[in-house]
Amino acid sequence: TCEACSDIDAECASCTDGTTCTSCDTGFWLEDALSCTACSTCAEGEVVETACAADADTVCRSGSLATGLVTMKLHGQSGKFDLVPLDIDGNEDTANALKIAMDYLRELDADGNIIGNGG
Repeated sequence: TCEACSDIDAECASCTDGTTCTSCDTGFWLEDALSCTACSTCAEGEVVETACAADADTVCRSGSLATGLVTMKLHGQSGKFDLVPLDIDGNEDTANALKIAMDYLRELDADGNIIGNGG
């Protein structure tokens, strides 16, 4: 926390002249270059579309999986993989991982016709 700015905004990470916050602590974003605001969390039934950044709040959307905020862990050639969501700091949230096991895979052309199979 920026000592000089702590009376103005406790979440200010750095400031100029003791009065103007220039960056915020993790979990906060600099709103209108005036003050640090806590990053929003998505409501039930929503997922993070864009993570909170230094200059913008979290953007949420309806859905069950967020693009760009998930890592995939393959289990060799078993047809099994995990989709692991990432938190706002990019850390894996393994408690909410989705485990997927494929029994069969078919190769289709653009019209949906089977052109091969993967086993």
